[in-house]
Amino acid sequence: MLSLAENDLYSLLLDLVAIPSVSFSEEENRAADFIFSTLSDLDYFRRNPSFLRFLPAEGDPLGRKAVVALVKANPQTEKTVIITGHFDVVDAEACGHLKNLAFSPEEYTRRVDELEIPEEARSDLASGEYLFGRGVSDMKSGIALEMCLIGELSRLESFPANVLFLAVPDEENTSAGMRGAVPWLVRLRNEWELEYTACLNSEPSVGGRGIPAGGVYVGTIGKIMPFYLCVGKEAHVGDYYEGVSASLLTSYLSLILEGSPETAESLDGVHFPPQACLRFKDLVKNYSVTLPERSVAYYNCLTVSRTPARILEEMKTVAGRALEMTLTHLSKARQTLREQGASLPEKKALLPRVLSYEELLEKVRSRTERFDDVLESFLKTLPDSMDERDLCIETASYLLDLSGEKGPLILVGFLPPFYPPRLNRSESAGER
Repeated sequence: MLSLAENDLYSLLLDLVAIPSVSFSEEENRAADFIFSTLSDLDYFRRNPSFLRFLPAEGDPLGRKAVVALVKANPQTEKTVIITGHFDVVDAEACGHLKNLAFSPEEYTRRVDELEIPEEARSDLASGEYLFGRGVSDMKSGIALEMCLIGELSRLESFPANVLFLAVPDEENTSAGMRGAVPWLVRLRNEWELEYTACLNSEPSVGGRGIPAGGVYVGTIGKIMPFYLCVGKEAHVGDYYEGVSASLLTSYLSLILEGSPETAESLDGVHFPPQACLRFKDLVKNYSVTLPERSVAYYNCLTVSRTPARILEEMKTVAGRALEMTLTHLSKARQTLREQGASLPEKKALLPRVLSYEELLEKVRSRTERFDDVLESFLKTLPDSMDERDLCIETASYLLDLSGEKGPLILVGFLPPFYPPRLNRSESAGER
């Protein structure tokens, strides 16, 4: 039975955790099926089957789906509270030799002291008041609580607002679940004549960095992912100073950006983390003794007030600095060797450039017949399972091929995912 009774809530949690719904796996749909099936047993949804639905994530390579369930208020109103959460989890590799037990919380809890765990976690374990297991906290406890709340509400004769339960896949990877659900929320708002007045996300609140556990957050920081595709100038390693290594360009970018306080925002005395490089690699397909012509780096950028347009301008400035620093580095190194007697040719004039993805796309479109068909044909050659960021980088590199552009240059743009910041300052009727 779906109720807030301790035993019912605990039993449902164990059932949810038993499904190893690791992000970007077919097990996510098994979790969705279980949630849907469990809710469909409620009398309310037997009487109102149209208020319980799967919401397919459009274009998802695994065909994953969210689950939505609406309990209508009595007396009737448009005011609606959304309760939401995700049912995917990260993998269990961190659980070491107990990873096969990670989805069996009671057995895992009995044996978790075999692992190296933090003292705080060991203290929690010793208290006997905590259940350990993959997804117990993040966030199947929240999903179980919301499902049980829906069960309780479905049996009430009256309550003041509609409650819409939304359980989504893929939060841990690229937030494909929530991004796919947003268009559905718009459609359902119109179909069911709803006014969304609040949204509660039952993620765990664990505290940290001086913040106590159990806090309620009324906003969220934004995230955007700047990428820099560096194009150098090919040369044999024996003729090093005839070329420009793309890896050197990327290295100077990292020196400018990585951990720089200039990239950290603040608001009302609260300081947020600076940019961090999440990937740094060359794009060489095979072993070669040629200087890498292309490399890429992308960064985690947390935002509070900066817009994508402003960040893009900052990226262009940073890319220009990295180009200048790289060419200065090479010029000084060449001169030092020449002064030491090395026989090196005079340096050739180079024209370093910074190009935005939009500018590249415009140039390629103007010089490529049937551009849309050409691009579509290329995209079909990429595997469906390819990471979204890698797909974007491969596409950008292909467009550089079509453009005829040569280095040294740095292409700047953004990769998914993008999350705009949301701050509640009680400035509008909706926020109040």
